Amino acid sequence: MPSNTLQGAATTRTIQELIWANIQDLPKESIQEVLTFIVFVRAKSFHPEMLASPERDLLRYELSVLDAQEKRHLELEFADYQALYPHE
Repeated sequence: MPSNTLQGAATTRTIQELIWANIQDLPKESIQEVLTFIVFVRAKSFHPEMLASPERDLLRYELSVLDAQEKRHLELEFADYQALYPHE
């Protein structure tokens, strides 16, 4: 099948057929991953509010704290770098 099938001229049906053709011989675990992704895309498309969870906000906060801690660690690590290692 030509690679441009997924571009503008492709119908929804053609894309569905391509998806079906490409998952038929996958192992069960891989098909489960595809299904998980489909559920995510459906939630994102039809129920975006479901993705705005307190857990996601907590994770974002924790990552920002970790980022700040790493930055402080690096600043301490290189505090007197120029004095300790002058450019010759």
